[in-house]
Amino acid sequence: MQAPAIASLLRREMDNIIHGRDNNGLVIFVKGEPGIGKSDVVKQVAQSIAKDMKLSFHEVGQPAPEDESGKSITSDKLFGFGDLRAPLLDVTDLRGIPYVLNGMAIWGVPMFLPKSNRDGEFGILFCDELSAAPPPVQTNFYQLFLNKRIGEYNFPKRWMIVAAGNRDTDRAVTYRMSTALTSRIITVTFDVSYEAWREWALLHSIHPFVLAYHEWQKGKKLHVFDPVSTKTDVNFPCPRTWEFVSKILYGGFDEAFKGATKSTGEHNQVMGELIAGAVGTGASVEFHGFLRLMDKLPNLVKIRDGTFNENSVPKETNIQYAMVAALSSMIEEKDEVEQINNLFRFSYLLQPELAVLMCRLIRVGHQKALSRSKEFFTFMDKYQKLVAP
Repeated sequence: MQAPAIASLLRREMDNIIHGRDNNGLVIFVKGEPGIGKSDVVKQVAQSIAKDMKLSFHEVGQPAPEDESGKSITSDKLFGFGDLRAPLLDVTDLRGIPYVLNGMAIWGVPMFLPKSNRDGEFGILFCDELSAAPPPVQTNFYQLFLNKRIGEYNFPKRWMIVAAGNRDTDRAVTYRMSTALTSRIITVTFDVSYEAWREWALLHSIHPFVLAYHEWQKGKKLHVFDPVSTKTDVNFPCPRTWEFVSKILYGGFDEAFKGATKSTGEHNQVMGELIAGAVGTGASVEFHGFLRLMDKLPNLVKIRDGTFNENSVPKETNIQYAMVAALSSMIEEKDEVEQINNLFRFSYLLQPELAVLMCRLIRVGHQKALSRSKEFFTFMDKYQKLVAP
Protein backbone atom coordinates (compact mmCIF):
# COMPACT_ATOMS: atom_id res chain seq x y z
CA MET A 1 0.00 0.00 0.00
CA GLN A 2 1.20 3.49 -0.77
CA ALA A 3 1.21 6.36 1.72
CA PRO A 4 -2.21 7.84 0.77
CA ALA A 5 -3.91 4.43 1.06
CA ILE A 6 -2.32 3.75 4.46
CA ALA A 7 -3.32 7.22 5.69
CA SER A 8 -6.89 6.58 4.51
CA LEU A 9 -6.95 3.20 6.29
CA LEU A 10 -5.76 4.72 9.58
CA ARG A 11 -8.26 7.57 9.35
CA ARG A 12 -11.11 5.13 8.67
CA GLU A 13 -10.22 2.95 11.65
CA MET A 14 -9.83 6.01 13.91
CA ASP A 15 -13.25 7.19 12.76
CA ASN A 16 -14.72 3.81 13.69
CA ILE A 17 -13.22 4.06 17.18
CA ILE A 18 -14.32 7.67 17.69
CA HIS A 19 -17.93 6.85 16.79
CA GLY A 20 -18.04 3.60 18.76
CA ARG A 21 -18.25 1.29 15.75
CA ASP A 22 -15.13 -0.59 16.89
CA ASN A 23 -14.99 -0.78 20.67
CA ASN A 24 -11.84 -2.89 20.83
CA GLY A 25 -9.96 -1.37 17.90
CA LEU A 26 -7.76 -3.09 15.34
CA VAL A 27 -4.00 -2.74 15.71
CA ILE A 28 -2.49 -1.78 12.33
CA PHE A 29 1.16 -2.79 11.83
CA VAL A 30 2.84 -0.83 9.01
CA LYS A 31 5.76 -2.86 7.64
CA GLY A 32 8.35 -1.62 5.14
CA GLU A 33 11.92 -0.82 4.20
CA PRO A 34 14.01 1.67 6.21
CA GLY A 35 13.74 5.39 5.50
CA ILE A 36 10.52 5.44 3.47
CA GLY A 37 8.40 7.55 5.82
CA LYS A 38 6.35 5.04 7.84
CA SER A 39 6.62 7.04 11.06
CA ASP A 40 5.91 10.36 9.33
CA VAL A 41 2.67 9.08 7.81
CA VAL A 42 1.31 7.93 11.17
CA LYS A 43 2.11 11.21 12.92
CA GLN A 44 0.73 13.29 10.05
CA VAL A 45 -2.53 11.32 10.20
CA ALA A 46 -2.79 12.09 13.92
CA GLN A 47 -2.13 15.80 13.31
CA SER A 48 -4.67 15.87 10.48
CA ILE A 49 -7.39 14.20 12.58
CA ALA A 50 -6.71 16.62 15.44
CA LYS A 51 -7.13 19.54 13.05
CA ASP A 52 -10.36 18.12 11.61
CA MET A 53 -11.77 17.64 15.12
CA LYS A 54 -10.66 21.15 16.13
CA LEU A 55 -8.54 19.69 18.93
CA SER A 56 -5.00 20.62 19.95
CA PHE A 57 -2.35 18.05 19.02
CA HIS A 58 -0.61 16.84 22.18
CA GLU A 59 2.29 14.43 22.57
CA VAL A 60 2.05 12.07 25.54
CA GLY A 61 4.68 12.78 28.19
CA GLN A 62 5.01 16.44 27.19
CA PRO A 63 3.38 19.42 28.95
CA ALA A 64 -0.08 20.22 27.61
CA PRO A 65 -0.06 22.96 24.94
CA GLU A 66 -1.09 26.45 26.01
CA ASP A 67 -3.88 28.65 24.68
CA GLU A 68 -3.47 32.29 23.65
CA SER A 69 -3.70 33.45 27.27
CA GLY A 70 -0.86 31.14 28.32
CA LYS A 71 -3.06 28.66 30.19
CA SER A 72 -2.68 24.92 29.68
CA ILE A 73 -5.34 23.48 27.39
CA THR A 74 -7.61 21.04 29.23
CA SER A 75 -7.67 17.36 28.29
CA ASP A 76 -11.16 17.58 26.74
CA LYS A 77 -9.67 19.80 24.02
CA LEU A 78 -6.67 17.59 23.25
CA PHE A 79 -5.98 14.92 20.65
CA GLY A 80 -3.16 12.80 22.04
CA PHE A 81 -0.27 11.13 20.29
CA GLY A 82 2.06 8.71 22.04
CA ASP A 83 5.38 7.94 20.31
CA LEU A 84 6.60 4.72 21.91
CA ARG A 85 9.91 3.30 20.63
CA ALA A 86 9.72 -0.41 21.37
CA PRO A 87 13.50 -1.19 21.22
CA LEU A 88 14.16 1.35 24.00
CA LEU A 89 11.99 -0.55 26.48
CA ASP A 90 13.27 -2.97 29.05
CA VAL A 91 11.27 -6.11 29.72
CA THR A 92 9.54 -4.61 32.78
CA ASP A 93 9.01 -1.06 31.43
CA LEU A 94 5.61 -1.57 29.82
CA ARG A 95 4.07 -3.08 32.96
CA GLY A 96 5.47 -0.35 35.21
CA ILE A 97 7.17 -0.30 38.60
CA PRO A 98 5.51 -1.96 41.62
CA TYR A 99 5.03 -0.14 44.91
CA VAL A 100 3.23 -0.98 48.15
CA LEU A 101 -0.02 0.74 49.06
CA ASN A 102 -2.06 -0.34 52.09
CA GLY A 103 -0.17 -3.60 52.25
CA MET A 104 -0.75 -4.42 48.57
CA ALA A 105 1.57 -4.31 45.55
CA ILE A 106 0.38 -1.75 43.01
CA TRP A 107 1.91 -1.26 39.58
CA GLY A 108 2.75 2.34 38.69
CA VAL A 109 1.62 3.09 35.15
CA PRO A 110 4.46 4.45 32.93
CA MET A 111 4.09 8.06 31.83
CA PHE A 112 4.34 7.03 28.15
CA LEU A 113 1.05 5.11 28.31
CA PRO A 114 -1.88 7.45 27.60
CA LYS A 115 -4.62 8.43 30.03
CA SER A 116 -7.75 10.09 28.72
CA ASN A 117 -8.06 12.47 31.69
CA ARG A 118 -4.55 13.75 31.01
CA ASP A 119 -3.83 13.26 27.31
CA GLY A 120 -7.27 13.63 25.73
CA GLU A 121 -10.29 11.43 25.13
CA PHE A 122 -9.11 10.68 21.58
CA GLY A 123 -5.67 9.81 20.32
CA ILE A 124 -3.18 7.39 18.74
CA LEU A 125 -0.50 5.34 20.49
CA PHE A 126 2.26 4.66 17.98
CA CYS A 127 4.49 1.68 18.80
CA ASP A 128 7.38 2.35 16.43
CA GLU A 129 10.19 -0.06 15.50
CA LEU A 130 8.23 -2.95 16.99
CA SER A 131 10.16 -5.58 15.02
CA ALA A 132 13.43 -4.22 16.44
CA ALA A 133 12.40 -4.96 20.03
CA PRO A 134 13.81 -8.19 21.53
CA PRO A 135 11.30 -11.05 21.84
CA PRO A 136 10.89 -10.69 25.65
CA VAL A 137 9.87 -7.04 25.10
CA GLN A 138 7.54 -7.96 22.24
CA THR A 139 5.63 -10.37 24.49
CA ASN A 140 4.69 -7.45 26.75
CA PHE A 141 2.54 -6.08 23.92
CA TYR A 142 0.36 -9.20 23.70
CA GLN A 143 -2.26 -8.11 26.23
CA LEU A 144 -2.15 -4.45 25.18
CA PHE A 145 -2.77 -5.24 21.52
CA LEU A 146 -5.49 -7.86 22.02
CA ASN A 147 -7.27 -6.83 25.23
CA LYS A 148 -6.32 -3.13 25.36
CA ARG A 149 -4.96 -3.44 28.88
CA ILE A 150 -1.79 -4.30 30.79
CA GLY A 151 -2.48 -5.67 34.25
CA GLU A 152 -4.59 -3.07 36.04
CA TYR A 153 -4.03 -0.44 33.34
CA ASN A 154 -6.85 0.03 30.82
CA PHE A 155 -6.11 1.57 27.45
CA PRO A 156 -8.39 4.58 26.66
CA LYS A 157 -11.52 3.46 24.77
CA ARG A 158 -11.34 6.17 22.12
CA TRP A 159 -7.66 5.70 21.29
CA MET A 160 -6.13 3.66 18.47
CA ILE A 161 -2.91 1.64 18.48
CA VAL A 162 -0.66 1.70 15.41
CA ALA A 163 2.70 -0.07 15.11
CA ALA A 164 5.50 0.03 12.53
CA GLY A 165 8.73 -1.77 11.79
CA ASN A 166 11.20 -3.01 9.22
CA ARG A 167 11.17 -6.36 7.48
CA ASP A 168 13.45 -9.25 8.45
CA THR A 169 15.07 -9.09 4.99
CA ASP A 170 16.09 -5.38 5.22
CA ARG A 171 19.34 -5.90 7.15
CA ALA A 172 17.98 -3.52 9.74
CA VAL A 173 18.03 -4.52 13.40
CA THR A 174 15.02 -6.84 13.60
CA TYR A 175 13.87 -9.84 15.58
CA ARG A 176 11.49 -12.43 14.23
CA MET A 177 7.99 -11.58 15.45
CA SER A 178 6.23 -14.57 16.97
CA THR A 179 2.99 -15.89 15.55
CA ALA A 180 1.39 -15.05 18.89
CA LEU A 181 2.16 -11.38 18.21
CA THR A 182 1.40 -11.32 14.48
CA SER A 183 -2.00 -12.93 15.11
CA ARG A 184 -2.90 -9.90 17.24
CA ILE A 185 -2.22 -7.31 14.54
CA ILE A 186 -3.25 -6.39 10.99
CA THR A 187 -0.12 -6.16 8.83
CA VAL A 188 0.04 -3.82 5.82
CA THR A 189 3.10 -3.27 3.65
CA PHE A 190 4.24 0.30 2.93
CA ASP A 191 5.32 0.81 -0.70
CA VAL A 192 7.24 3.87 -1.90
CA SER A 193 5.37 6.10 -4.34
CA TYR A 194 7.20 8.96 -6.03
CA GLU A 195 3.94 10.82 -6.69
CA ALA A 196 2.95 10.63 -3.02
CA TRP A 197 6.44 11.69 -1.93
CA ARG A 198 6.40 14.64 -4.34
CA GLU A 199 3.18 15.98 -2.84
CA TRP A 200 4.63 15.53 0.64
CA ALA A 201 7.86 17.24 -0.42
CA LEU A 202 5.97 20.25 -1.80
CA LEU A 203 4.01 20.61 1.44
CA HIS A 204 7.19 20.36 3.53
CA SER A 205 9.33 22.75 1.46
CA ILE A 206 11.92 20.23 0.30
CA HIS A 207 14.67 22.16 -1.52
CA PRO A 208 13.85 23.01 -5.17
CA PHE A 209 17.10 21.45 -6.39
CA VAL A 210 16.14 18.10 -4.83
CA LEU A 211 12.64 18.27 -6.32
CA ALA A 212 13.92 19.22 -9.76
CA TYR A 213 16.50 16.42 -9.74
CA HIS A 214 13.85 13.80 -9.00
CA GLU A 215 11.47 15.25 -11.58
CA TRP A 216 14.25 14.96 -14.14
CA GLN A 217 14.93 11.35 -13.04
CA LYS A 218 11.17 10.60 -13.00
CA GLY A 219 11.48 9.42 -9.42
CA LYS A 220 13.81 6.52 -10.28
CA LYS A 221 16.50 7.67 -7.83
CA LEU A 222 14.22 8.44 -4.89
CA HIS A 223 14.52 5.04 -3.26
CA VAL A 224 17.31 2.67 -4.27
CA PHE A 225 17.63 -0.03 -1.64
CA ASP A 226 19.15 -3.48 -2.01
CA PRO A 227 19.65 -5.19 1.37
CA VAL A 228 21.93 -7.77 -0.21
CA SER A 229 24.43 -5.41 -1.86
CA THR A 230 24.16 -2.40 0.49
CA LYS A 231 27.18 -2.28 2.77
CA THR A 232 26.49 -1.66 6.43
CA ASP A 233 28.77 1.40 6.53
CA VAL A 234 27.28 3.16 3.46
CA ASN A 235 24.03 5.09 3.34
CA PHE A 236 21.55 4.76 0.48
CA PRO A 237 18.99 6.95 -1.33
CA CYS A 238 15.57 6.95 0.31
CA PRO A 239 12.96 9.59 1.20
CA ARG A 240 14.55 10.11 4.63
CA THR A 241 18.08 10.64 3.33
CA TRP A 242 16.93 12.93 0.49
CA GLU A 243 15.34 15.08 3.17
CA PHE A 244 18.81 15.25 4.74
CA VAL A 245 20.15 16.51 1.41
CA SER A 246 17.48 19.20 1.39
CA LYS A 247 18.56 20.31 4.87
CA ILE A 248 22.20 20.40 3.72
CA LEU A 249 21.26 22.69 0.85
CA TYR A 250 19.13 24.95 3.04
CA GLY A 251 22.02 25.08 5.50
CA GLY A 252 23.91 27.35 3.11
CA PHE A 253 25.82 24.83 1.05
CA ASP A 254 23.90 25.72 -2.11
CA GLU A 255 25.06 29.33 -2.29
CA ALA A 256 27.68 28.58 -4.91
CA PHE A 257 25.03 27.10 -7.17
CA LYS A 258 22.49 29.92 -7.07
CA GLY A 259 22.22 32.23 -10.03
CA ALA A 260 24.98 32.01 -12.62
CA THR A 261 27.89 31.88 -10.17
CA LYS A 262 30.71 29.39 -10.52
CA SER A 263 31.29 26.88 -7.75
CA THR A 264 34.72 26.50 -6.15
CA GLY A 265 36.65 23.26 -5.91
CA GLU A 266 36.72 23.40 -2.11
CA HIS A 267 32.97 23.97 -1.96
CA ASN A 268 32.38 21.07 -4.35
CA GLN A 269 34.42 18.76 -2.13
CA VAL A 270 32.54 19.69 1.03
CA MET A 271 29.20 19.43 -0.76
CA GLY A 272 30.11 16.04 -2.24
CA GLU A 273 31.18 14.58 1.10
CA LEU A 274 28.08 15.80 2.91
CA ILE A 275 25.68 14.49 0.28
CA ALA A 276 27.59 11.19 0.01
CA GLY A 277 27.19 10.81 3.76
CA ALA A 278 23.44 11.18 3.29
CA VAL A 279 22.57 9.18 0.15
CA GLY A 280 25.74 7.23 -0.62
CA THR A 281 28.59 7.87 -3.05
CA GLY A 282 26.83 6.83 -6.28
CA ALA A 283 23.75 8.98 -5.75
CA SER A 284 25.92 11.85 -4.54
CA VAL A 285 28.00 11.85 -7.72
CA GLU A 286 24.85 11.93 -9.89
CA PHE A 287 23.16 14.64 -7.84
CA HIS A 288 26.32 16.72 -7.64
CA GLY A 289 26.62 16.44 -11.42
CA PHE A 290 23.08 17.80 -11.68
CA LEU A 291 24.04 20.75 -9.48
CA ARG A 292 27.07 21.47 -11.65
CA LEU A 293 24.74 22.09 -14.56
CA MET A 294 24.17 25.49 -12.95
CA ASP A 295 27.47 26.55 -14.50
CA LYS A 296 25.96 26.04 -17.98
CA LEU A 297 22.84 28.13 -17.42
CA PRO A 298 22.00 31.41 -19.14
CA ASN A 299 21.87 34.66 -17.17
CA LEU A 300 19.17 33.74 -14.67
CA VAL A 301 19.05 37.16 -13.06
CA LYS A 302 17.91 38.71 -16.34
CA ILE A 303 15.25 36.03 -16.79
CA ARG A 304 13.97 36.53 -13.25
CA ASP A 305 13.83 40.28 -13.82
CA GLY A 306 11.85 39.91 -17.04
CA THR A 307 14.43 40.03 -19.83
CA PHE A 308 14.21 36.85 -21.91
CA ASN A 309 13.24 35.38 -25.28
CA GLU A 310 13.09 31.95 -26.93
CA ASN A 311 16.90 31.80 -27.07
CA SER A 312 16.99 31.99 -23.25
CA VAL A 313 15.84 28.36 -23.01
CA PRO A 314 18.74 25.83 -23.11
CA LYS A 315 18.40 23.01 -25.61
CA GLU A 316 19.44 20.21 -23.23
CA THR A 317 16.59 18.82 -21.12
CA ASN A 318 18.69 18.20 -18.02
CA ILE A 319 19.91 21.81 -18.06
CA GLN A 320 16.30 23.00 -18.39
CA TYR A 321 15.42 21.14 -15.19
CA ALA A 322 18.39 22.71 -13.42
CA MET A 323 17.35 26.13 -14.71
CA VAL A 324 13.78 25.74 -13.40
CA ALA A 325 15.09 24.74 -9.96
CA ALA A 326 17.54 27.64 -9.82
CA LEU A 327 15.01 30.25 -10.96
CA SER A 328 12.42 29.16 -8.39
CA SER A 329 15.02 29.57 -5.62
CA MET A 330 16.07 33.09 -6.70
CA ILE A 331 12.85 35.00 -5.97
CA GLU A 332 13.57 37.96 -3.69
CA GLU A 333 11.10 39.14 -1.07
CA LYS A 334 11.27 42.84 -1.99
CA ASP A 335 10.16 42.21 -5.60
CA GLU A 336 8.41 38.90 -4.93
CA VAL A 337 5.17 39.34 -6.92
CA GLU A 338 6.85 41.04 -9.89
CA GLN A 339 9.49 38.31 -10.16
CA ILE A 340 6.85 35.57 -9.85
CA ASN A 341 4.92 37.20 -12.70
CA ASN A 342 8.12 37.25 -14.79
CA LEU A 343 8.78 33.55 -14.15
CA PHE A 344 5.25 32.54 -15.10
CA ARG A 345 5.55 34.52 -18.34
CA PHE A 346 8.87 32.78 -19.00
CA SER A 347 7.28 29.38 -18.28
CA TYR A 348 5.18 29.68 -21.46
CA LEU A 349 8.43 29.15 -23.42
CA LEU A 350 8.97 25.78 -21.70
CA GLN A 351 7.52 22.34 -22.25
CA PRO A 352 4.29 21.89 -20.20
CA GLU A 353 5.88 19.48 -17.71
CA LEU A 354 8.67 21.97 -16.98
CA ALA A 355 6.22 24.86 -16.72
CA VAL A 356 4.16 22.89 -14.20
CA LEU A 357 7.30 21.96 -12.26
CA MET A 358 8.23 25.65 -12.01
CA CYS A 359 4.76 26.41 -10.67
CA ARG A 360 5.05 23.67 -8.06
CA LEU A 361 8.47 24.86 -6.95
CA ILE A 362 7.33 28.49 -6.69
CA ARG A 363 4.45 27.36 -4.50
CA VAL A 364 6.92 25.80 -2.03
CA GLY A 365 8.08 29.11 -0.62
CA HIS A 366 5.71 31.73 -2.03
CA GLN A 367 2.17 30.45 -1.48
CA LYS A 368 0.85 33.73 -0.08
CA ALA A 369 2.35 35.85 -2.87
CA LEU A 370 0.64 33.75 -5.54
CA SER A 371 -2.73 35.20 -4.58
CA ARG A 372 -1.39 38.61 -5.67
CA SER A 373 0.12 37.36 -8.92
CA LYS A 374 -2.03 37.99 -12.02
CA GLU A 375 0.17 35.71 -14.11
CA PHE A 376 -0.43 32.83 -11.69
CA PHE A 377 -4.17 32.86 -12.43
CA THR A 378 -3.48 33.11 -16.17
CA PHE A 379 -1.11 30.15 -15.83
CA MET A 380 -3.70 28.11 -13.90
CA ASP A 381 -6.32 28.73 -16.59
CA LYS A 382 -3.95 27.13 -19.08
CA TYR A 383 -2.44 24.31 -16.99
CA GLN A 384 -4.92 23.65 -14.18
CA LYS A 385 -5.47 19.99 -15.07
CA LEU A 386 -1.72 19.35 -15.07
CA VAL A 387 -1.02 21.21 -11.81
CA ALA A 388 -3.71 19.46 -9.74
CA PRO A 389 -3.68 18.23 -7.08
